[in-house]
Amino acid sequence: METSEKKILGIDWIKRLARRFTPEQFRQQYLAKPLAQQRMEEQTKRRTDEELMTAFPECDRIKREQAAPIVVQVMNEADSWRKLRYTIQARLQEQYWPEPEYDSEEYKEWREYFYGWSDNRFEKWAKLVEWEYVYRHGQRHTMEEACQIAADEWTRMIFSNHIQDNGDQSDAGGLTMVLGTLAKDKAKRGISSEVIERFRKLCKEYYLGGCRYNDGKYGCVKSEPYCDYGPNSALGRLLEQAGVPDNSIGSICPWKTGITVDERDHAVIVRGYQKERYI
Repeated sequence: METSEKKILGIDWIKRLARRFTPEQFRQQYLAKPLAQQRMEEQTKRRTDEELMTAFPECDRIKREQAAPIVVQVMNEADSWRKLRYTIQARLQEQYWPEPEYDSEEYKEWREYFYGWSDNRFEKWAKLVEWEYVYRHGQRHTMEEACQIAADEWTRMIFSNHIQDNGDQSDAGGLTMVLGTLAKDKAKRGISSEVIERFRKLCKEYYLGGCRYNDGKYGCVKSEPYCDYGPNSALGRLLEQAGVPDNSIGSICPWKTGITVDERDHAVIVRGYQKERYI
């Protein structure tokens, strides 16, 4: 392979690609698609109970008038929009098909109705319900509070004592966890408090930029900071800009972790390998 080809496939090329679009360029490119904008505006507008049920996608077993009382009840009971669609699905099955034959073609069609990948009408309808839930029950945090929480969580998990867990319960997995944790502890030594606070500030600004462009209407316009066994470009660049040494960036980030500020209710969702926290 030629030297130029090696450079193209190397980290320098990845960094250049990550810097290709500014958030404003991305926003202009997205908003230049009027159909996408119209779809989001239609999805996020306020709706009455009657309007929600008019949009409900009927199937052979469930009609609108049967689903309506269950949907209204769940809307009043749920403690977050994230539980709505699964609770509605469970209540509908409990009421209208309590003992299905799980191997039957009918049940496969039932599952496809709720979870199918191809033109899933129930999922599209559930998004309307989720937005209306947030309008009625309010947001969990202000935008700025949520972005500060996200930045604080990343700062805590990256720079404090944190076990590198990839969910592997085998002996090899245990050894990997120990070696990864030791490498993390070594890599974060000597990183100053000034660098840590600079990262916290940059991280908050990054999330704020995405949320302001998003504003609950136009979807995500920024790559979510994430770490698999090393940081993605968004997280790696934040650490680099904060002044973390290049030879430490790959080792100090928590494995299998991502943090999202939700566009609907500004909740902070911390996703790890084995669990998800909703702050």
